[in-house]
Amino acid sequence: MTFGLPPHLSGPATIQAYSRATKTIAAVLLIGALCSLAALQSAAPDAVLWPAALALVPMLGLLWYAHRHRSGFAAAAFLGLGAACHYAHALVLFAALRPHVGDDIDAVVLPQIALVLGGGAGAGLRSSVLWATGGFVAAGLTTSLAVAQTGGTPRFAVVACSALVAYAGLLAILWYDVRRTGEARPRLYQAVREQRLADLRANAEQRAAAVLHDTVLGHLAAVAAAPDGRLDPALADRIRSDLIALVGEEWLQSATQRERSTAARWRSGELGRTIDELRAEGLDVQVSGDPHATDLLDPERATALVQAARQCLVNVHRHAGVDRAELTIQVSDDDVSVLVVDAGRGFAVGETGADRLGLRTSVAQRMEAVGGSVRVWSSPGNGTAVLISAPLADAGDARHPRERMHDGSATAGGIG
Repeated sequence: MTFGLPPHLSGPATIQAYSRATKTIAAVLLIGALCSLAALQSAAPDAVLWPAALALVPMLGLLWYAHRHRSGFAAAAFLGLGAACHYAHALVLFAALRPHVGDDIDAVVLPQIALVLGGGAGAGLRSSVLWATGGFVAAGLTTSLAVAQTGGTPRFAVVACSALVAYAGLLAILWYDVRRTGEARPRLYQAVREQRLADLRANAEQRAAAVLHDTVLGHLAAVAAAPDGRLDPALADRIRSDLIALVGEEWLQSATQRERSTAARWRSGELGRTIDELRAEGLDVQVSGDPHATDLLDPERATALVQAARQCLVNVHRHAGVDRAELTIQVSDDDVSVLVVDAGRGFAVGETGADRLGLRTSVAQRMEAVGGSVRVWSSPGNGTAVLISAPLADAGDARHPRERMHDGSATAGGIG
């Protein structure tokens, strides 16, 4: 279940969607509890139930806060304060209706399930199940305490327990699907790598055929057409020079050296050094795609793209409030793109302040200066995705950089 997203985005997006869905269900349950209170009030006009309704309102506010700020603090606040609100709600309800109702009325059961579903921080399978279990324990204890104080007999919260089991089961299925998608990703990248190597071999064969045609076959034709006698000195010099180049493999040496040095340049380049530094400071940067795709750009655009991506990673480390980011480098027929994604606190794109010089100057303006583009997707509490693109070729040279490799204007190599 990937929602049609690329593999590197499907896992976080699926988990976030599941977390939002459970919190939405919890909000619907709390609203249903309010409706149940209204029905009970109409059935028992003499009962004073409005304090129980007031106790549910803070739970809705805490649930909204936990939805906006997916963190351990927000989840703990919802469980702790929400449990206190549920205790007050159940105590008022049982005190007013004890002679007429049992301990499992909807007005009490629905907030119990909301505590189970609303506390999950969505950080992972284990933590989400632990938060949900904490919500179940809090709901059961507060309900039992309210029942005991109003003269009833505490009972096991069967409905809330069933909700916990269903929640944990669905989460386990979801997590298994995400893990399976993640395990398939290396095979996909391996297939891309093998295709890339096949393209490189095909390019090398084409280049060898072109060199053979331009040198050996051309010289044989020239010798065959030359008059009898001593060979023209200029033709002899050209043949001698080409033979030296062929024997010394000079025609192949530059491409081989570029291929072997691509990984070293990536690791020693500005972006590679930045990733190593941020990893040392605690930011887990997951790199995927084609790391050497920037070699297809001219130096000015490659530098701008690398520096813009570097600034995006620095922004994640400084402002996002998370310890993980994903960086994907891809090449198409028209451009090279870098996608930087985090699941941090995010921001309102249309309300970016004048002090956000990193995104405005170091990213957007830098790419616009070389004909590139920047697109930003973000909202408060929902993370940020920045897509940086740089065009491959100018209008004056419509050939793809892979076709210009013979001229030495672009390189392509493997990452060892």
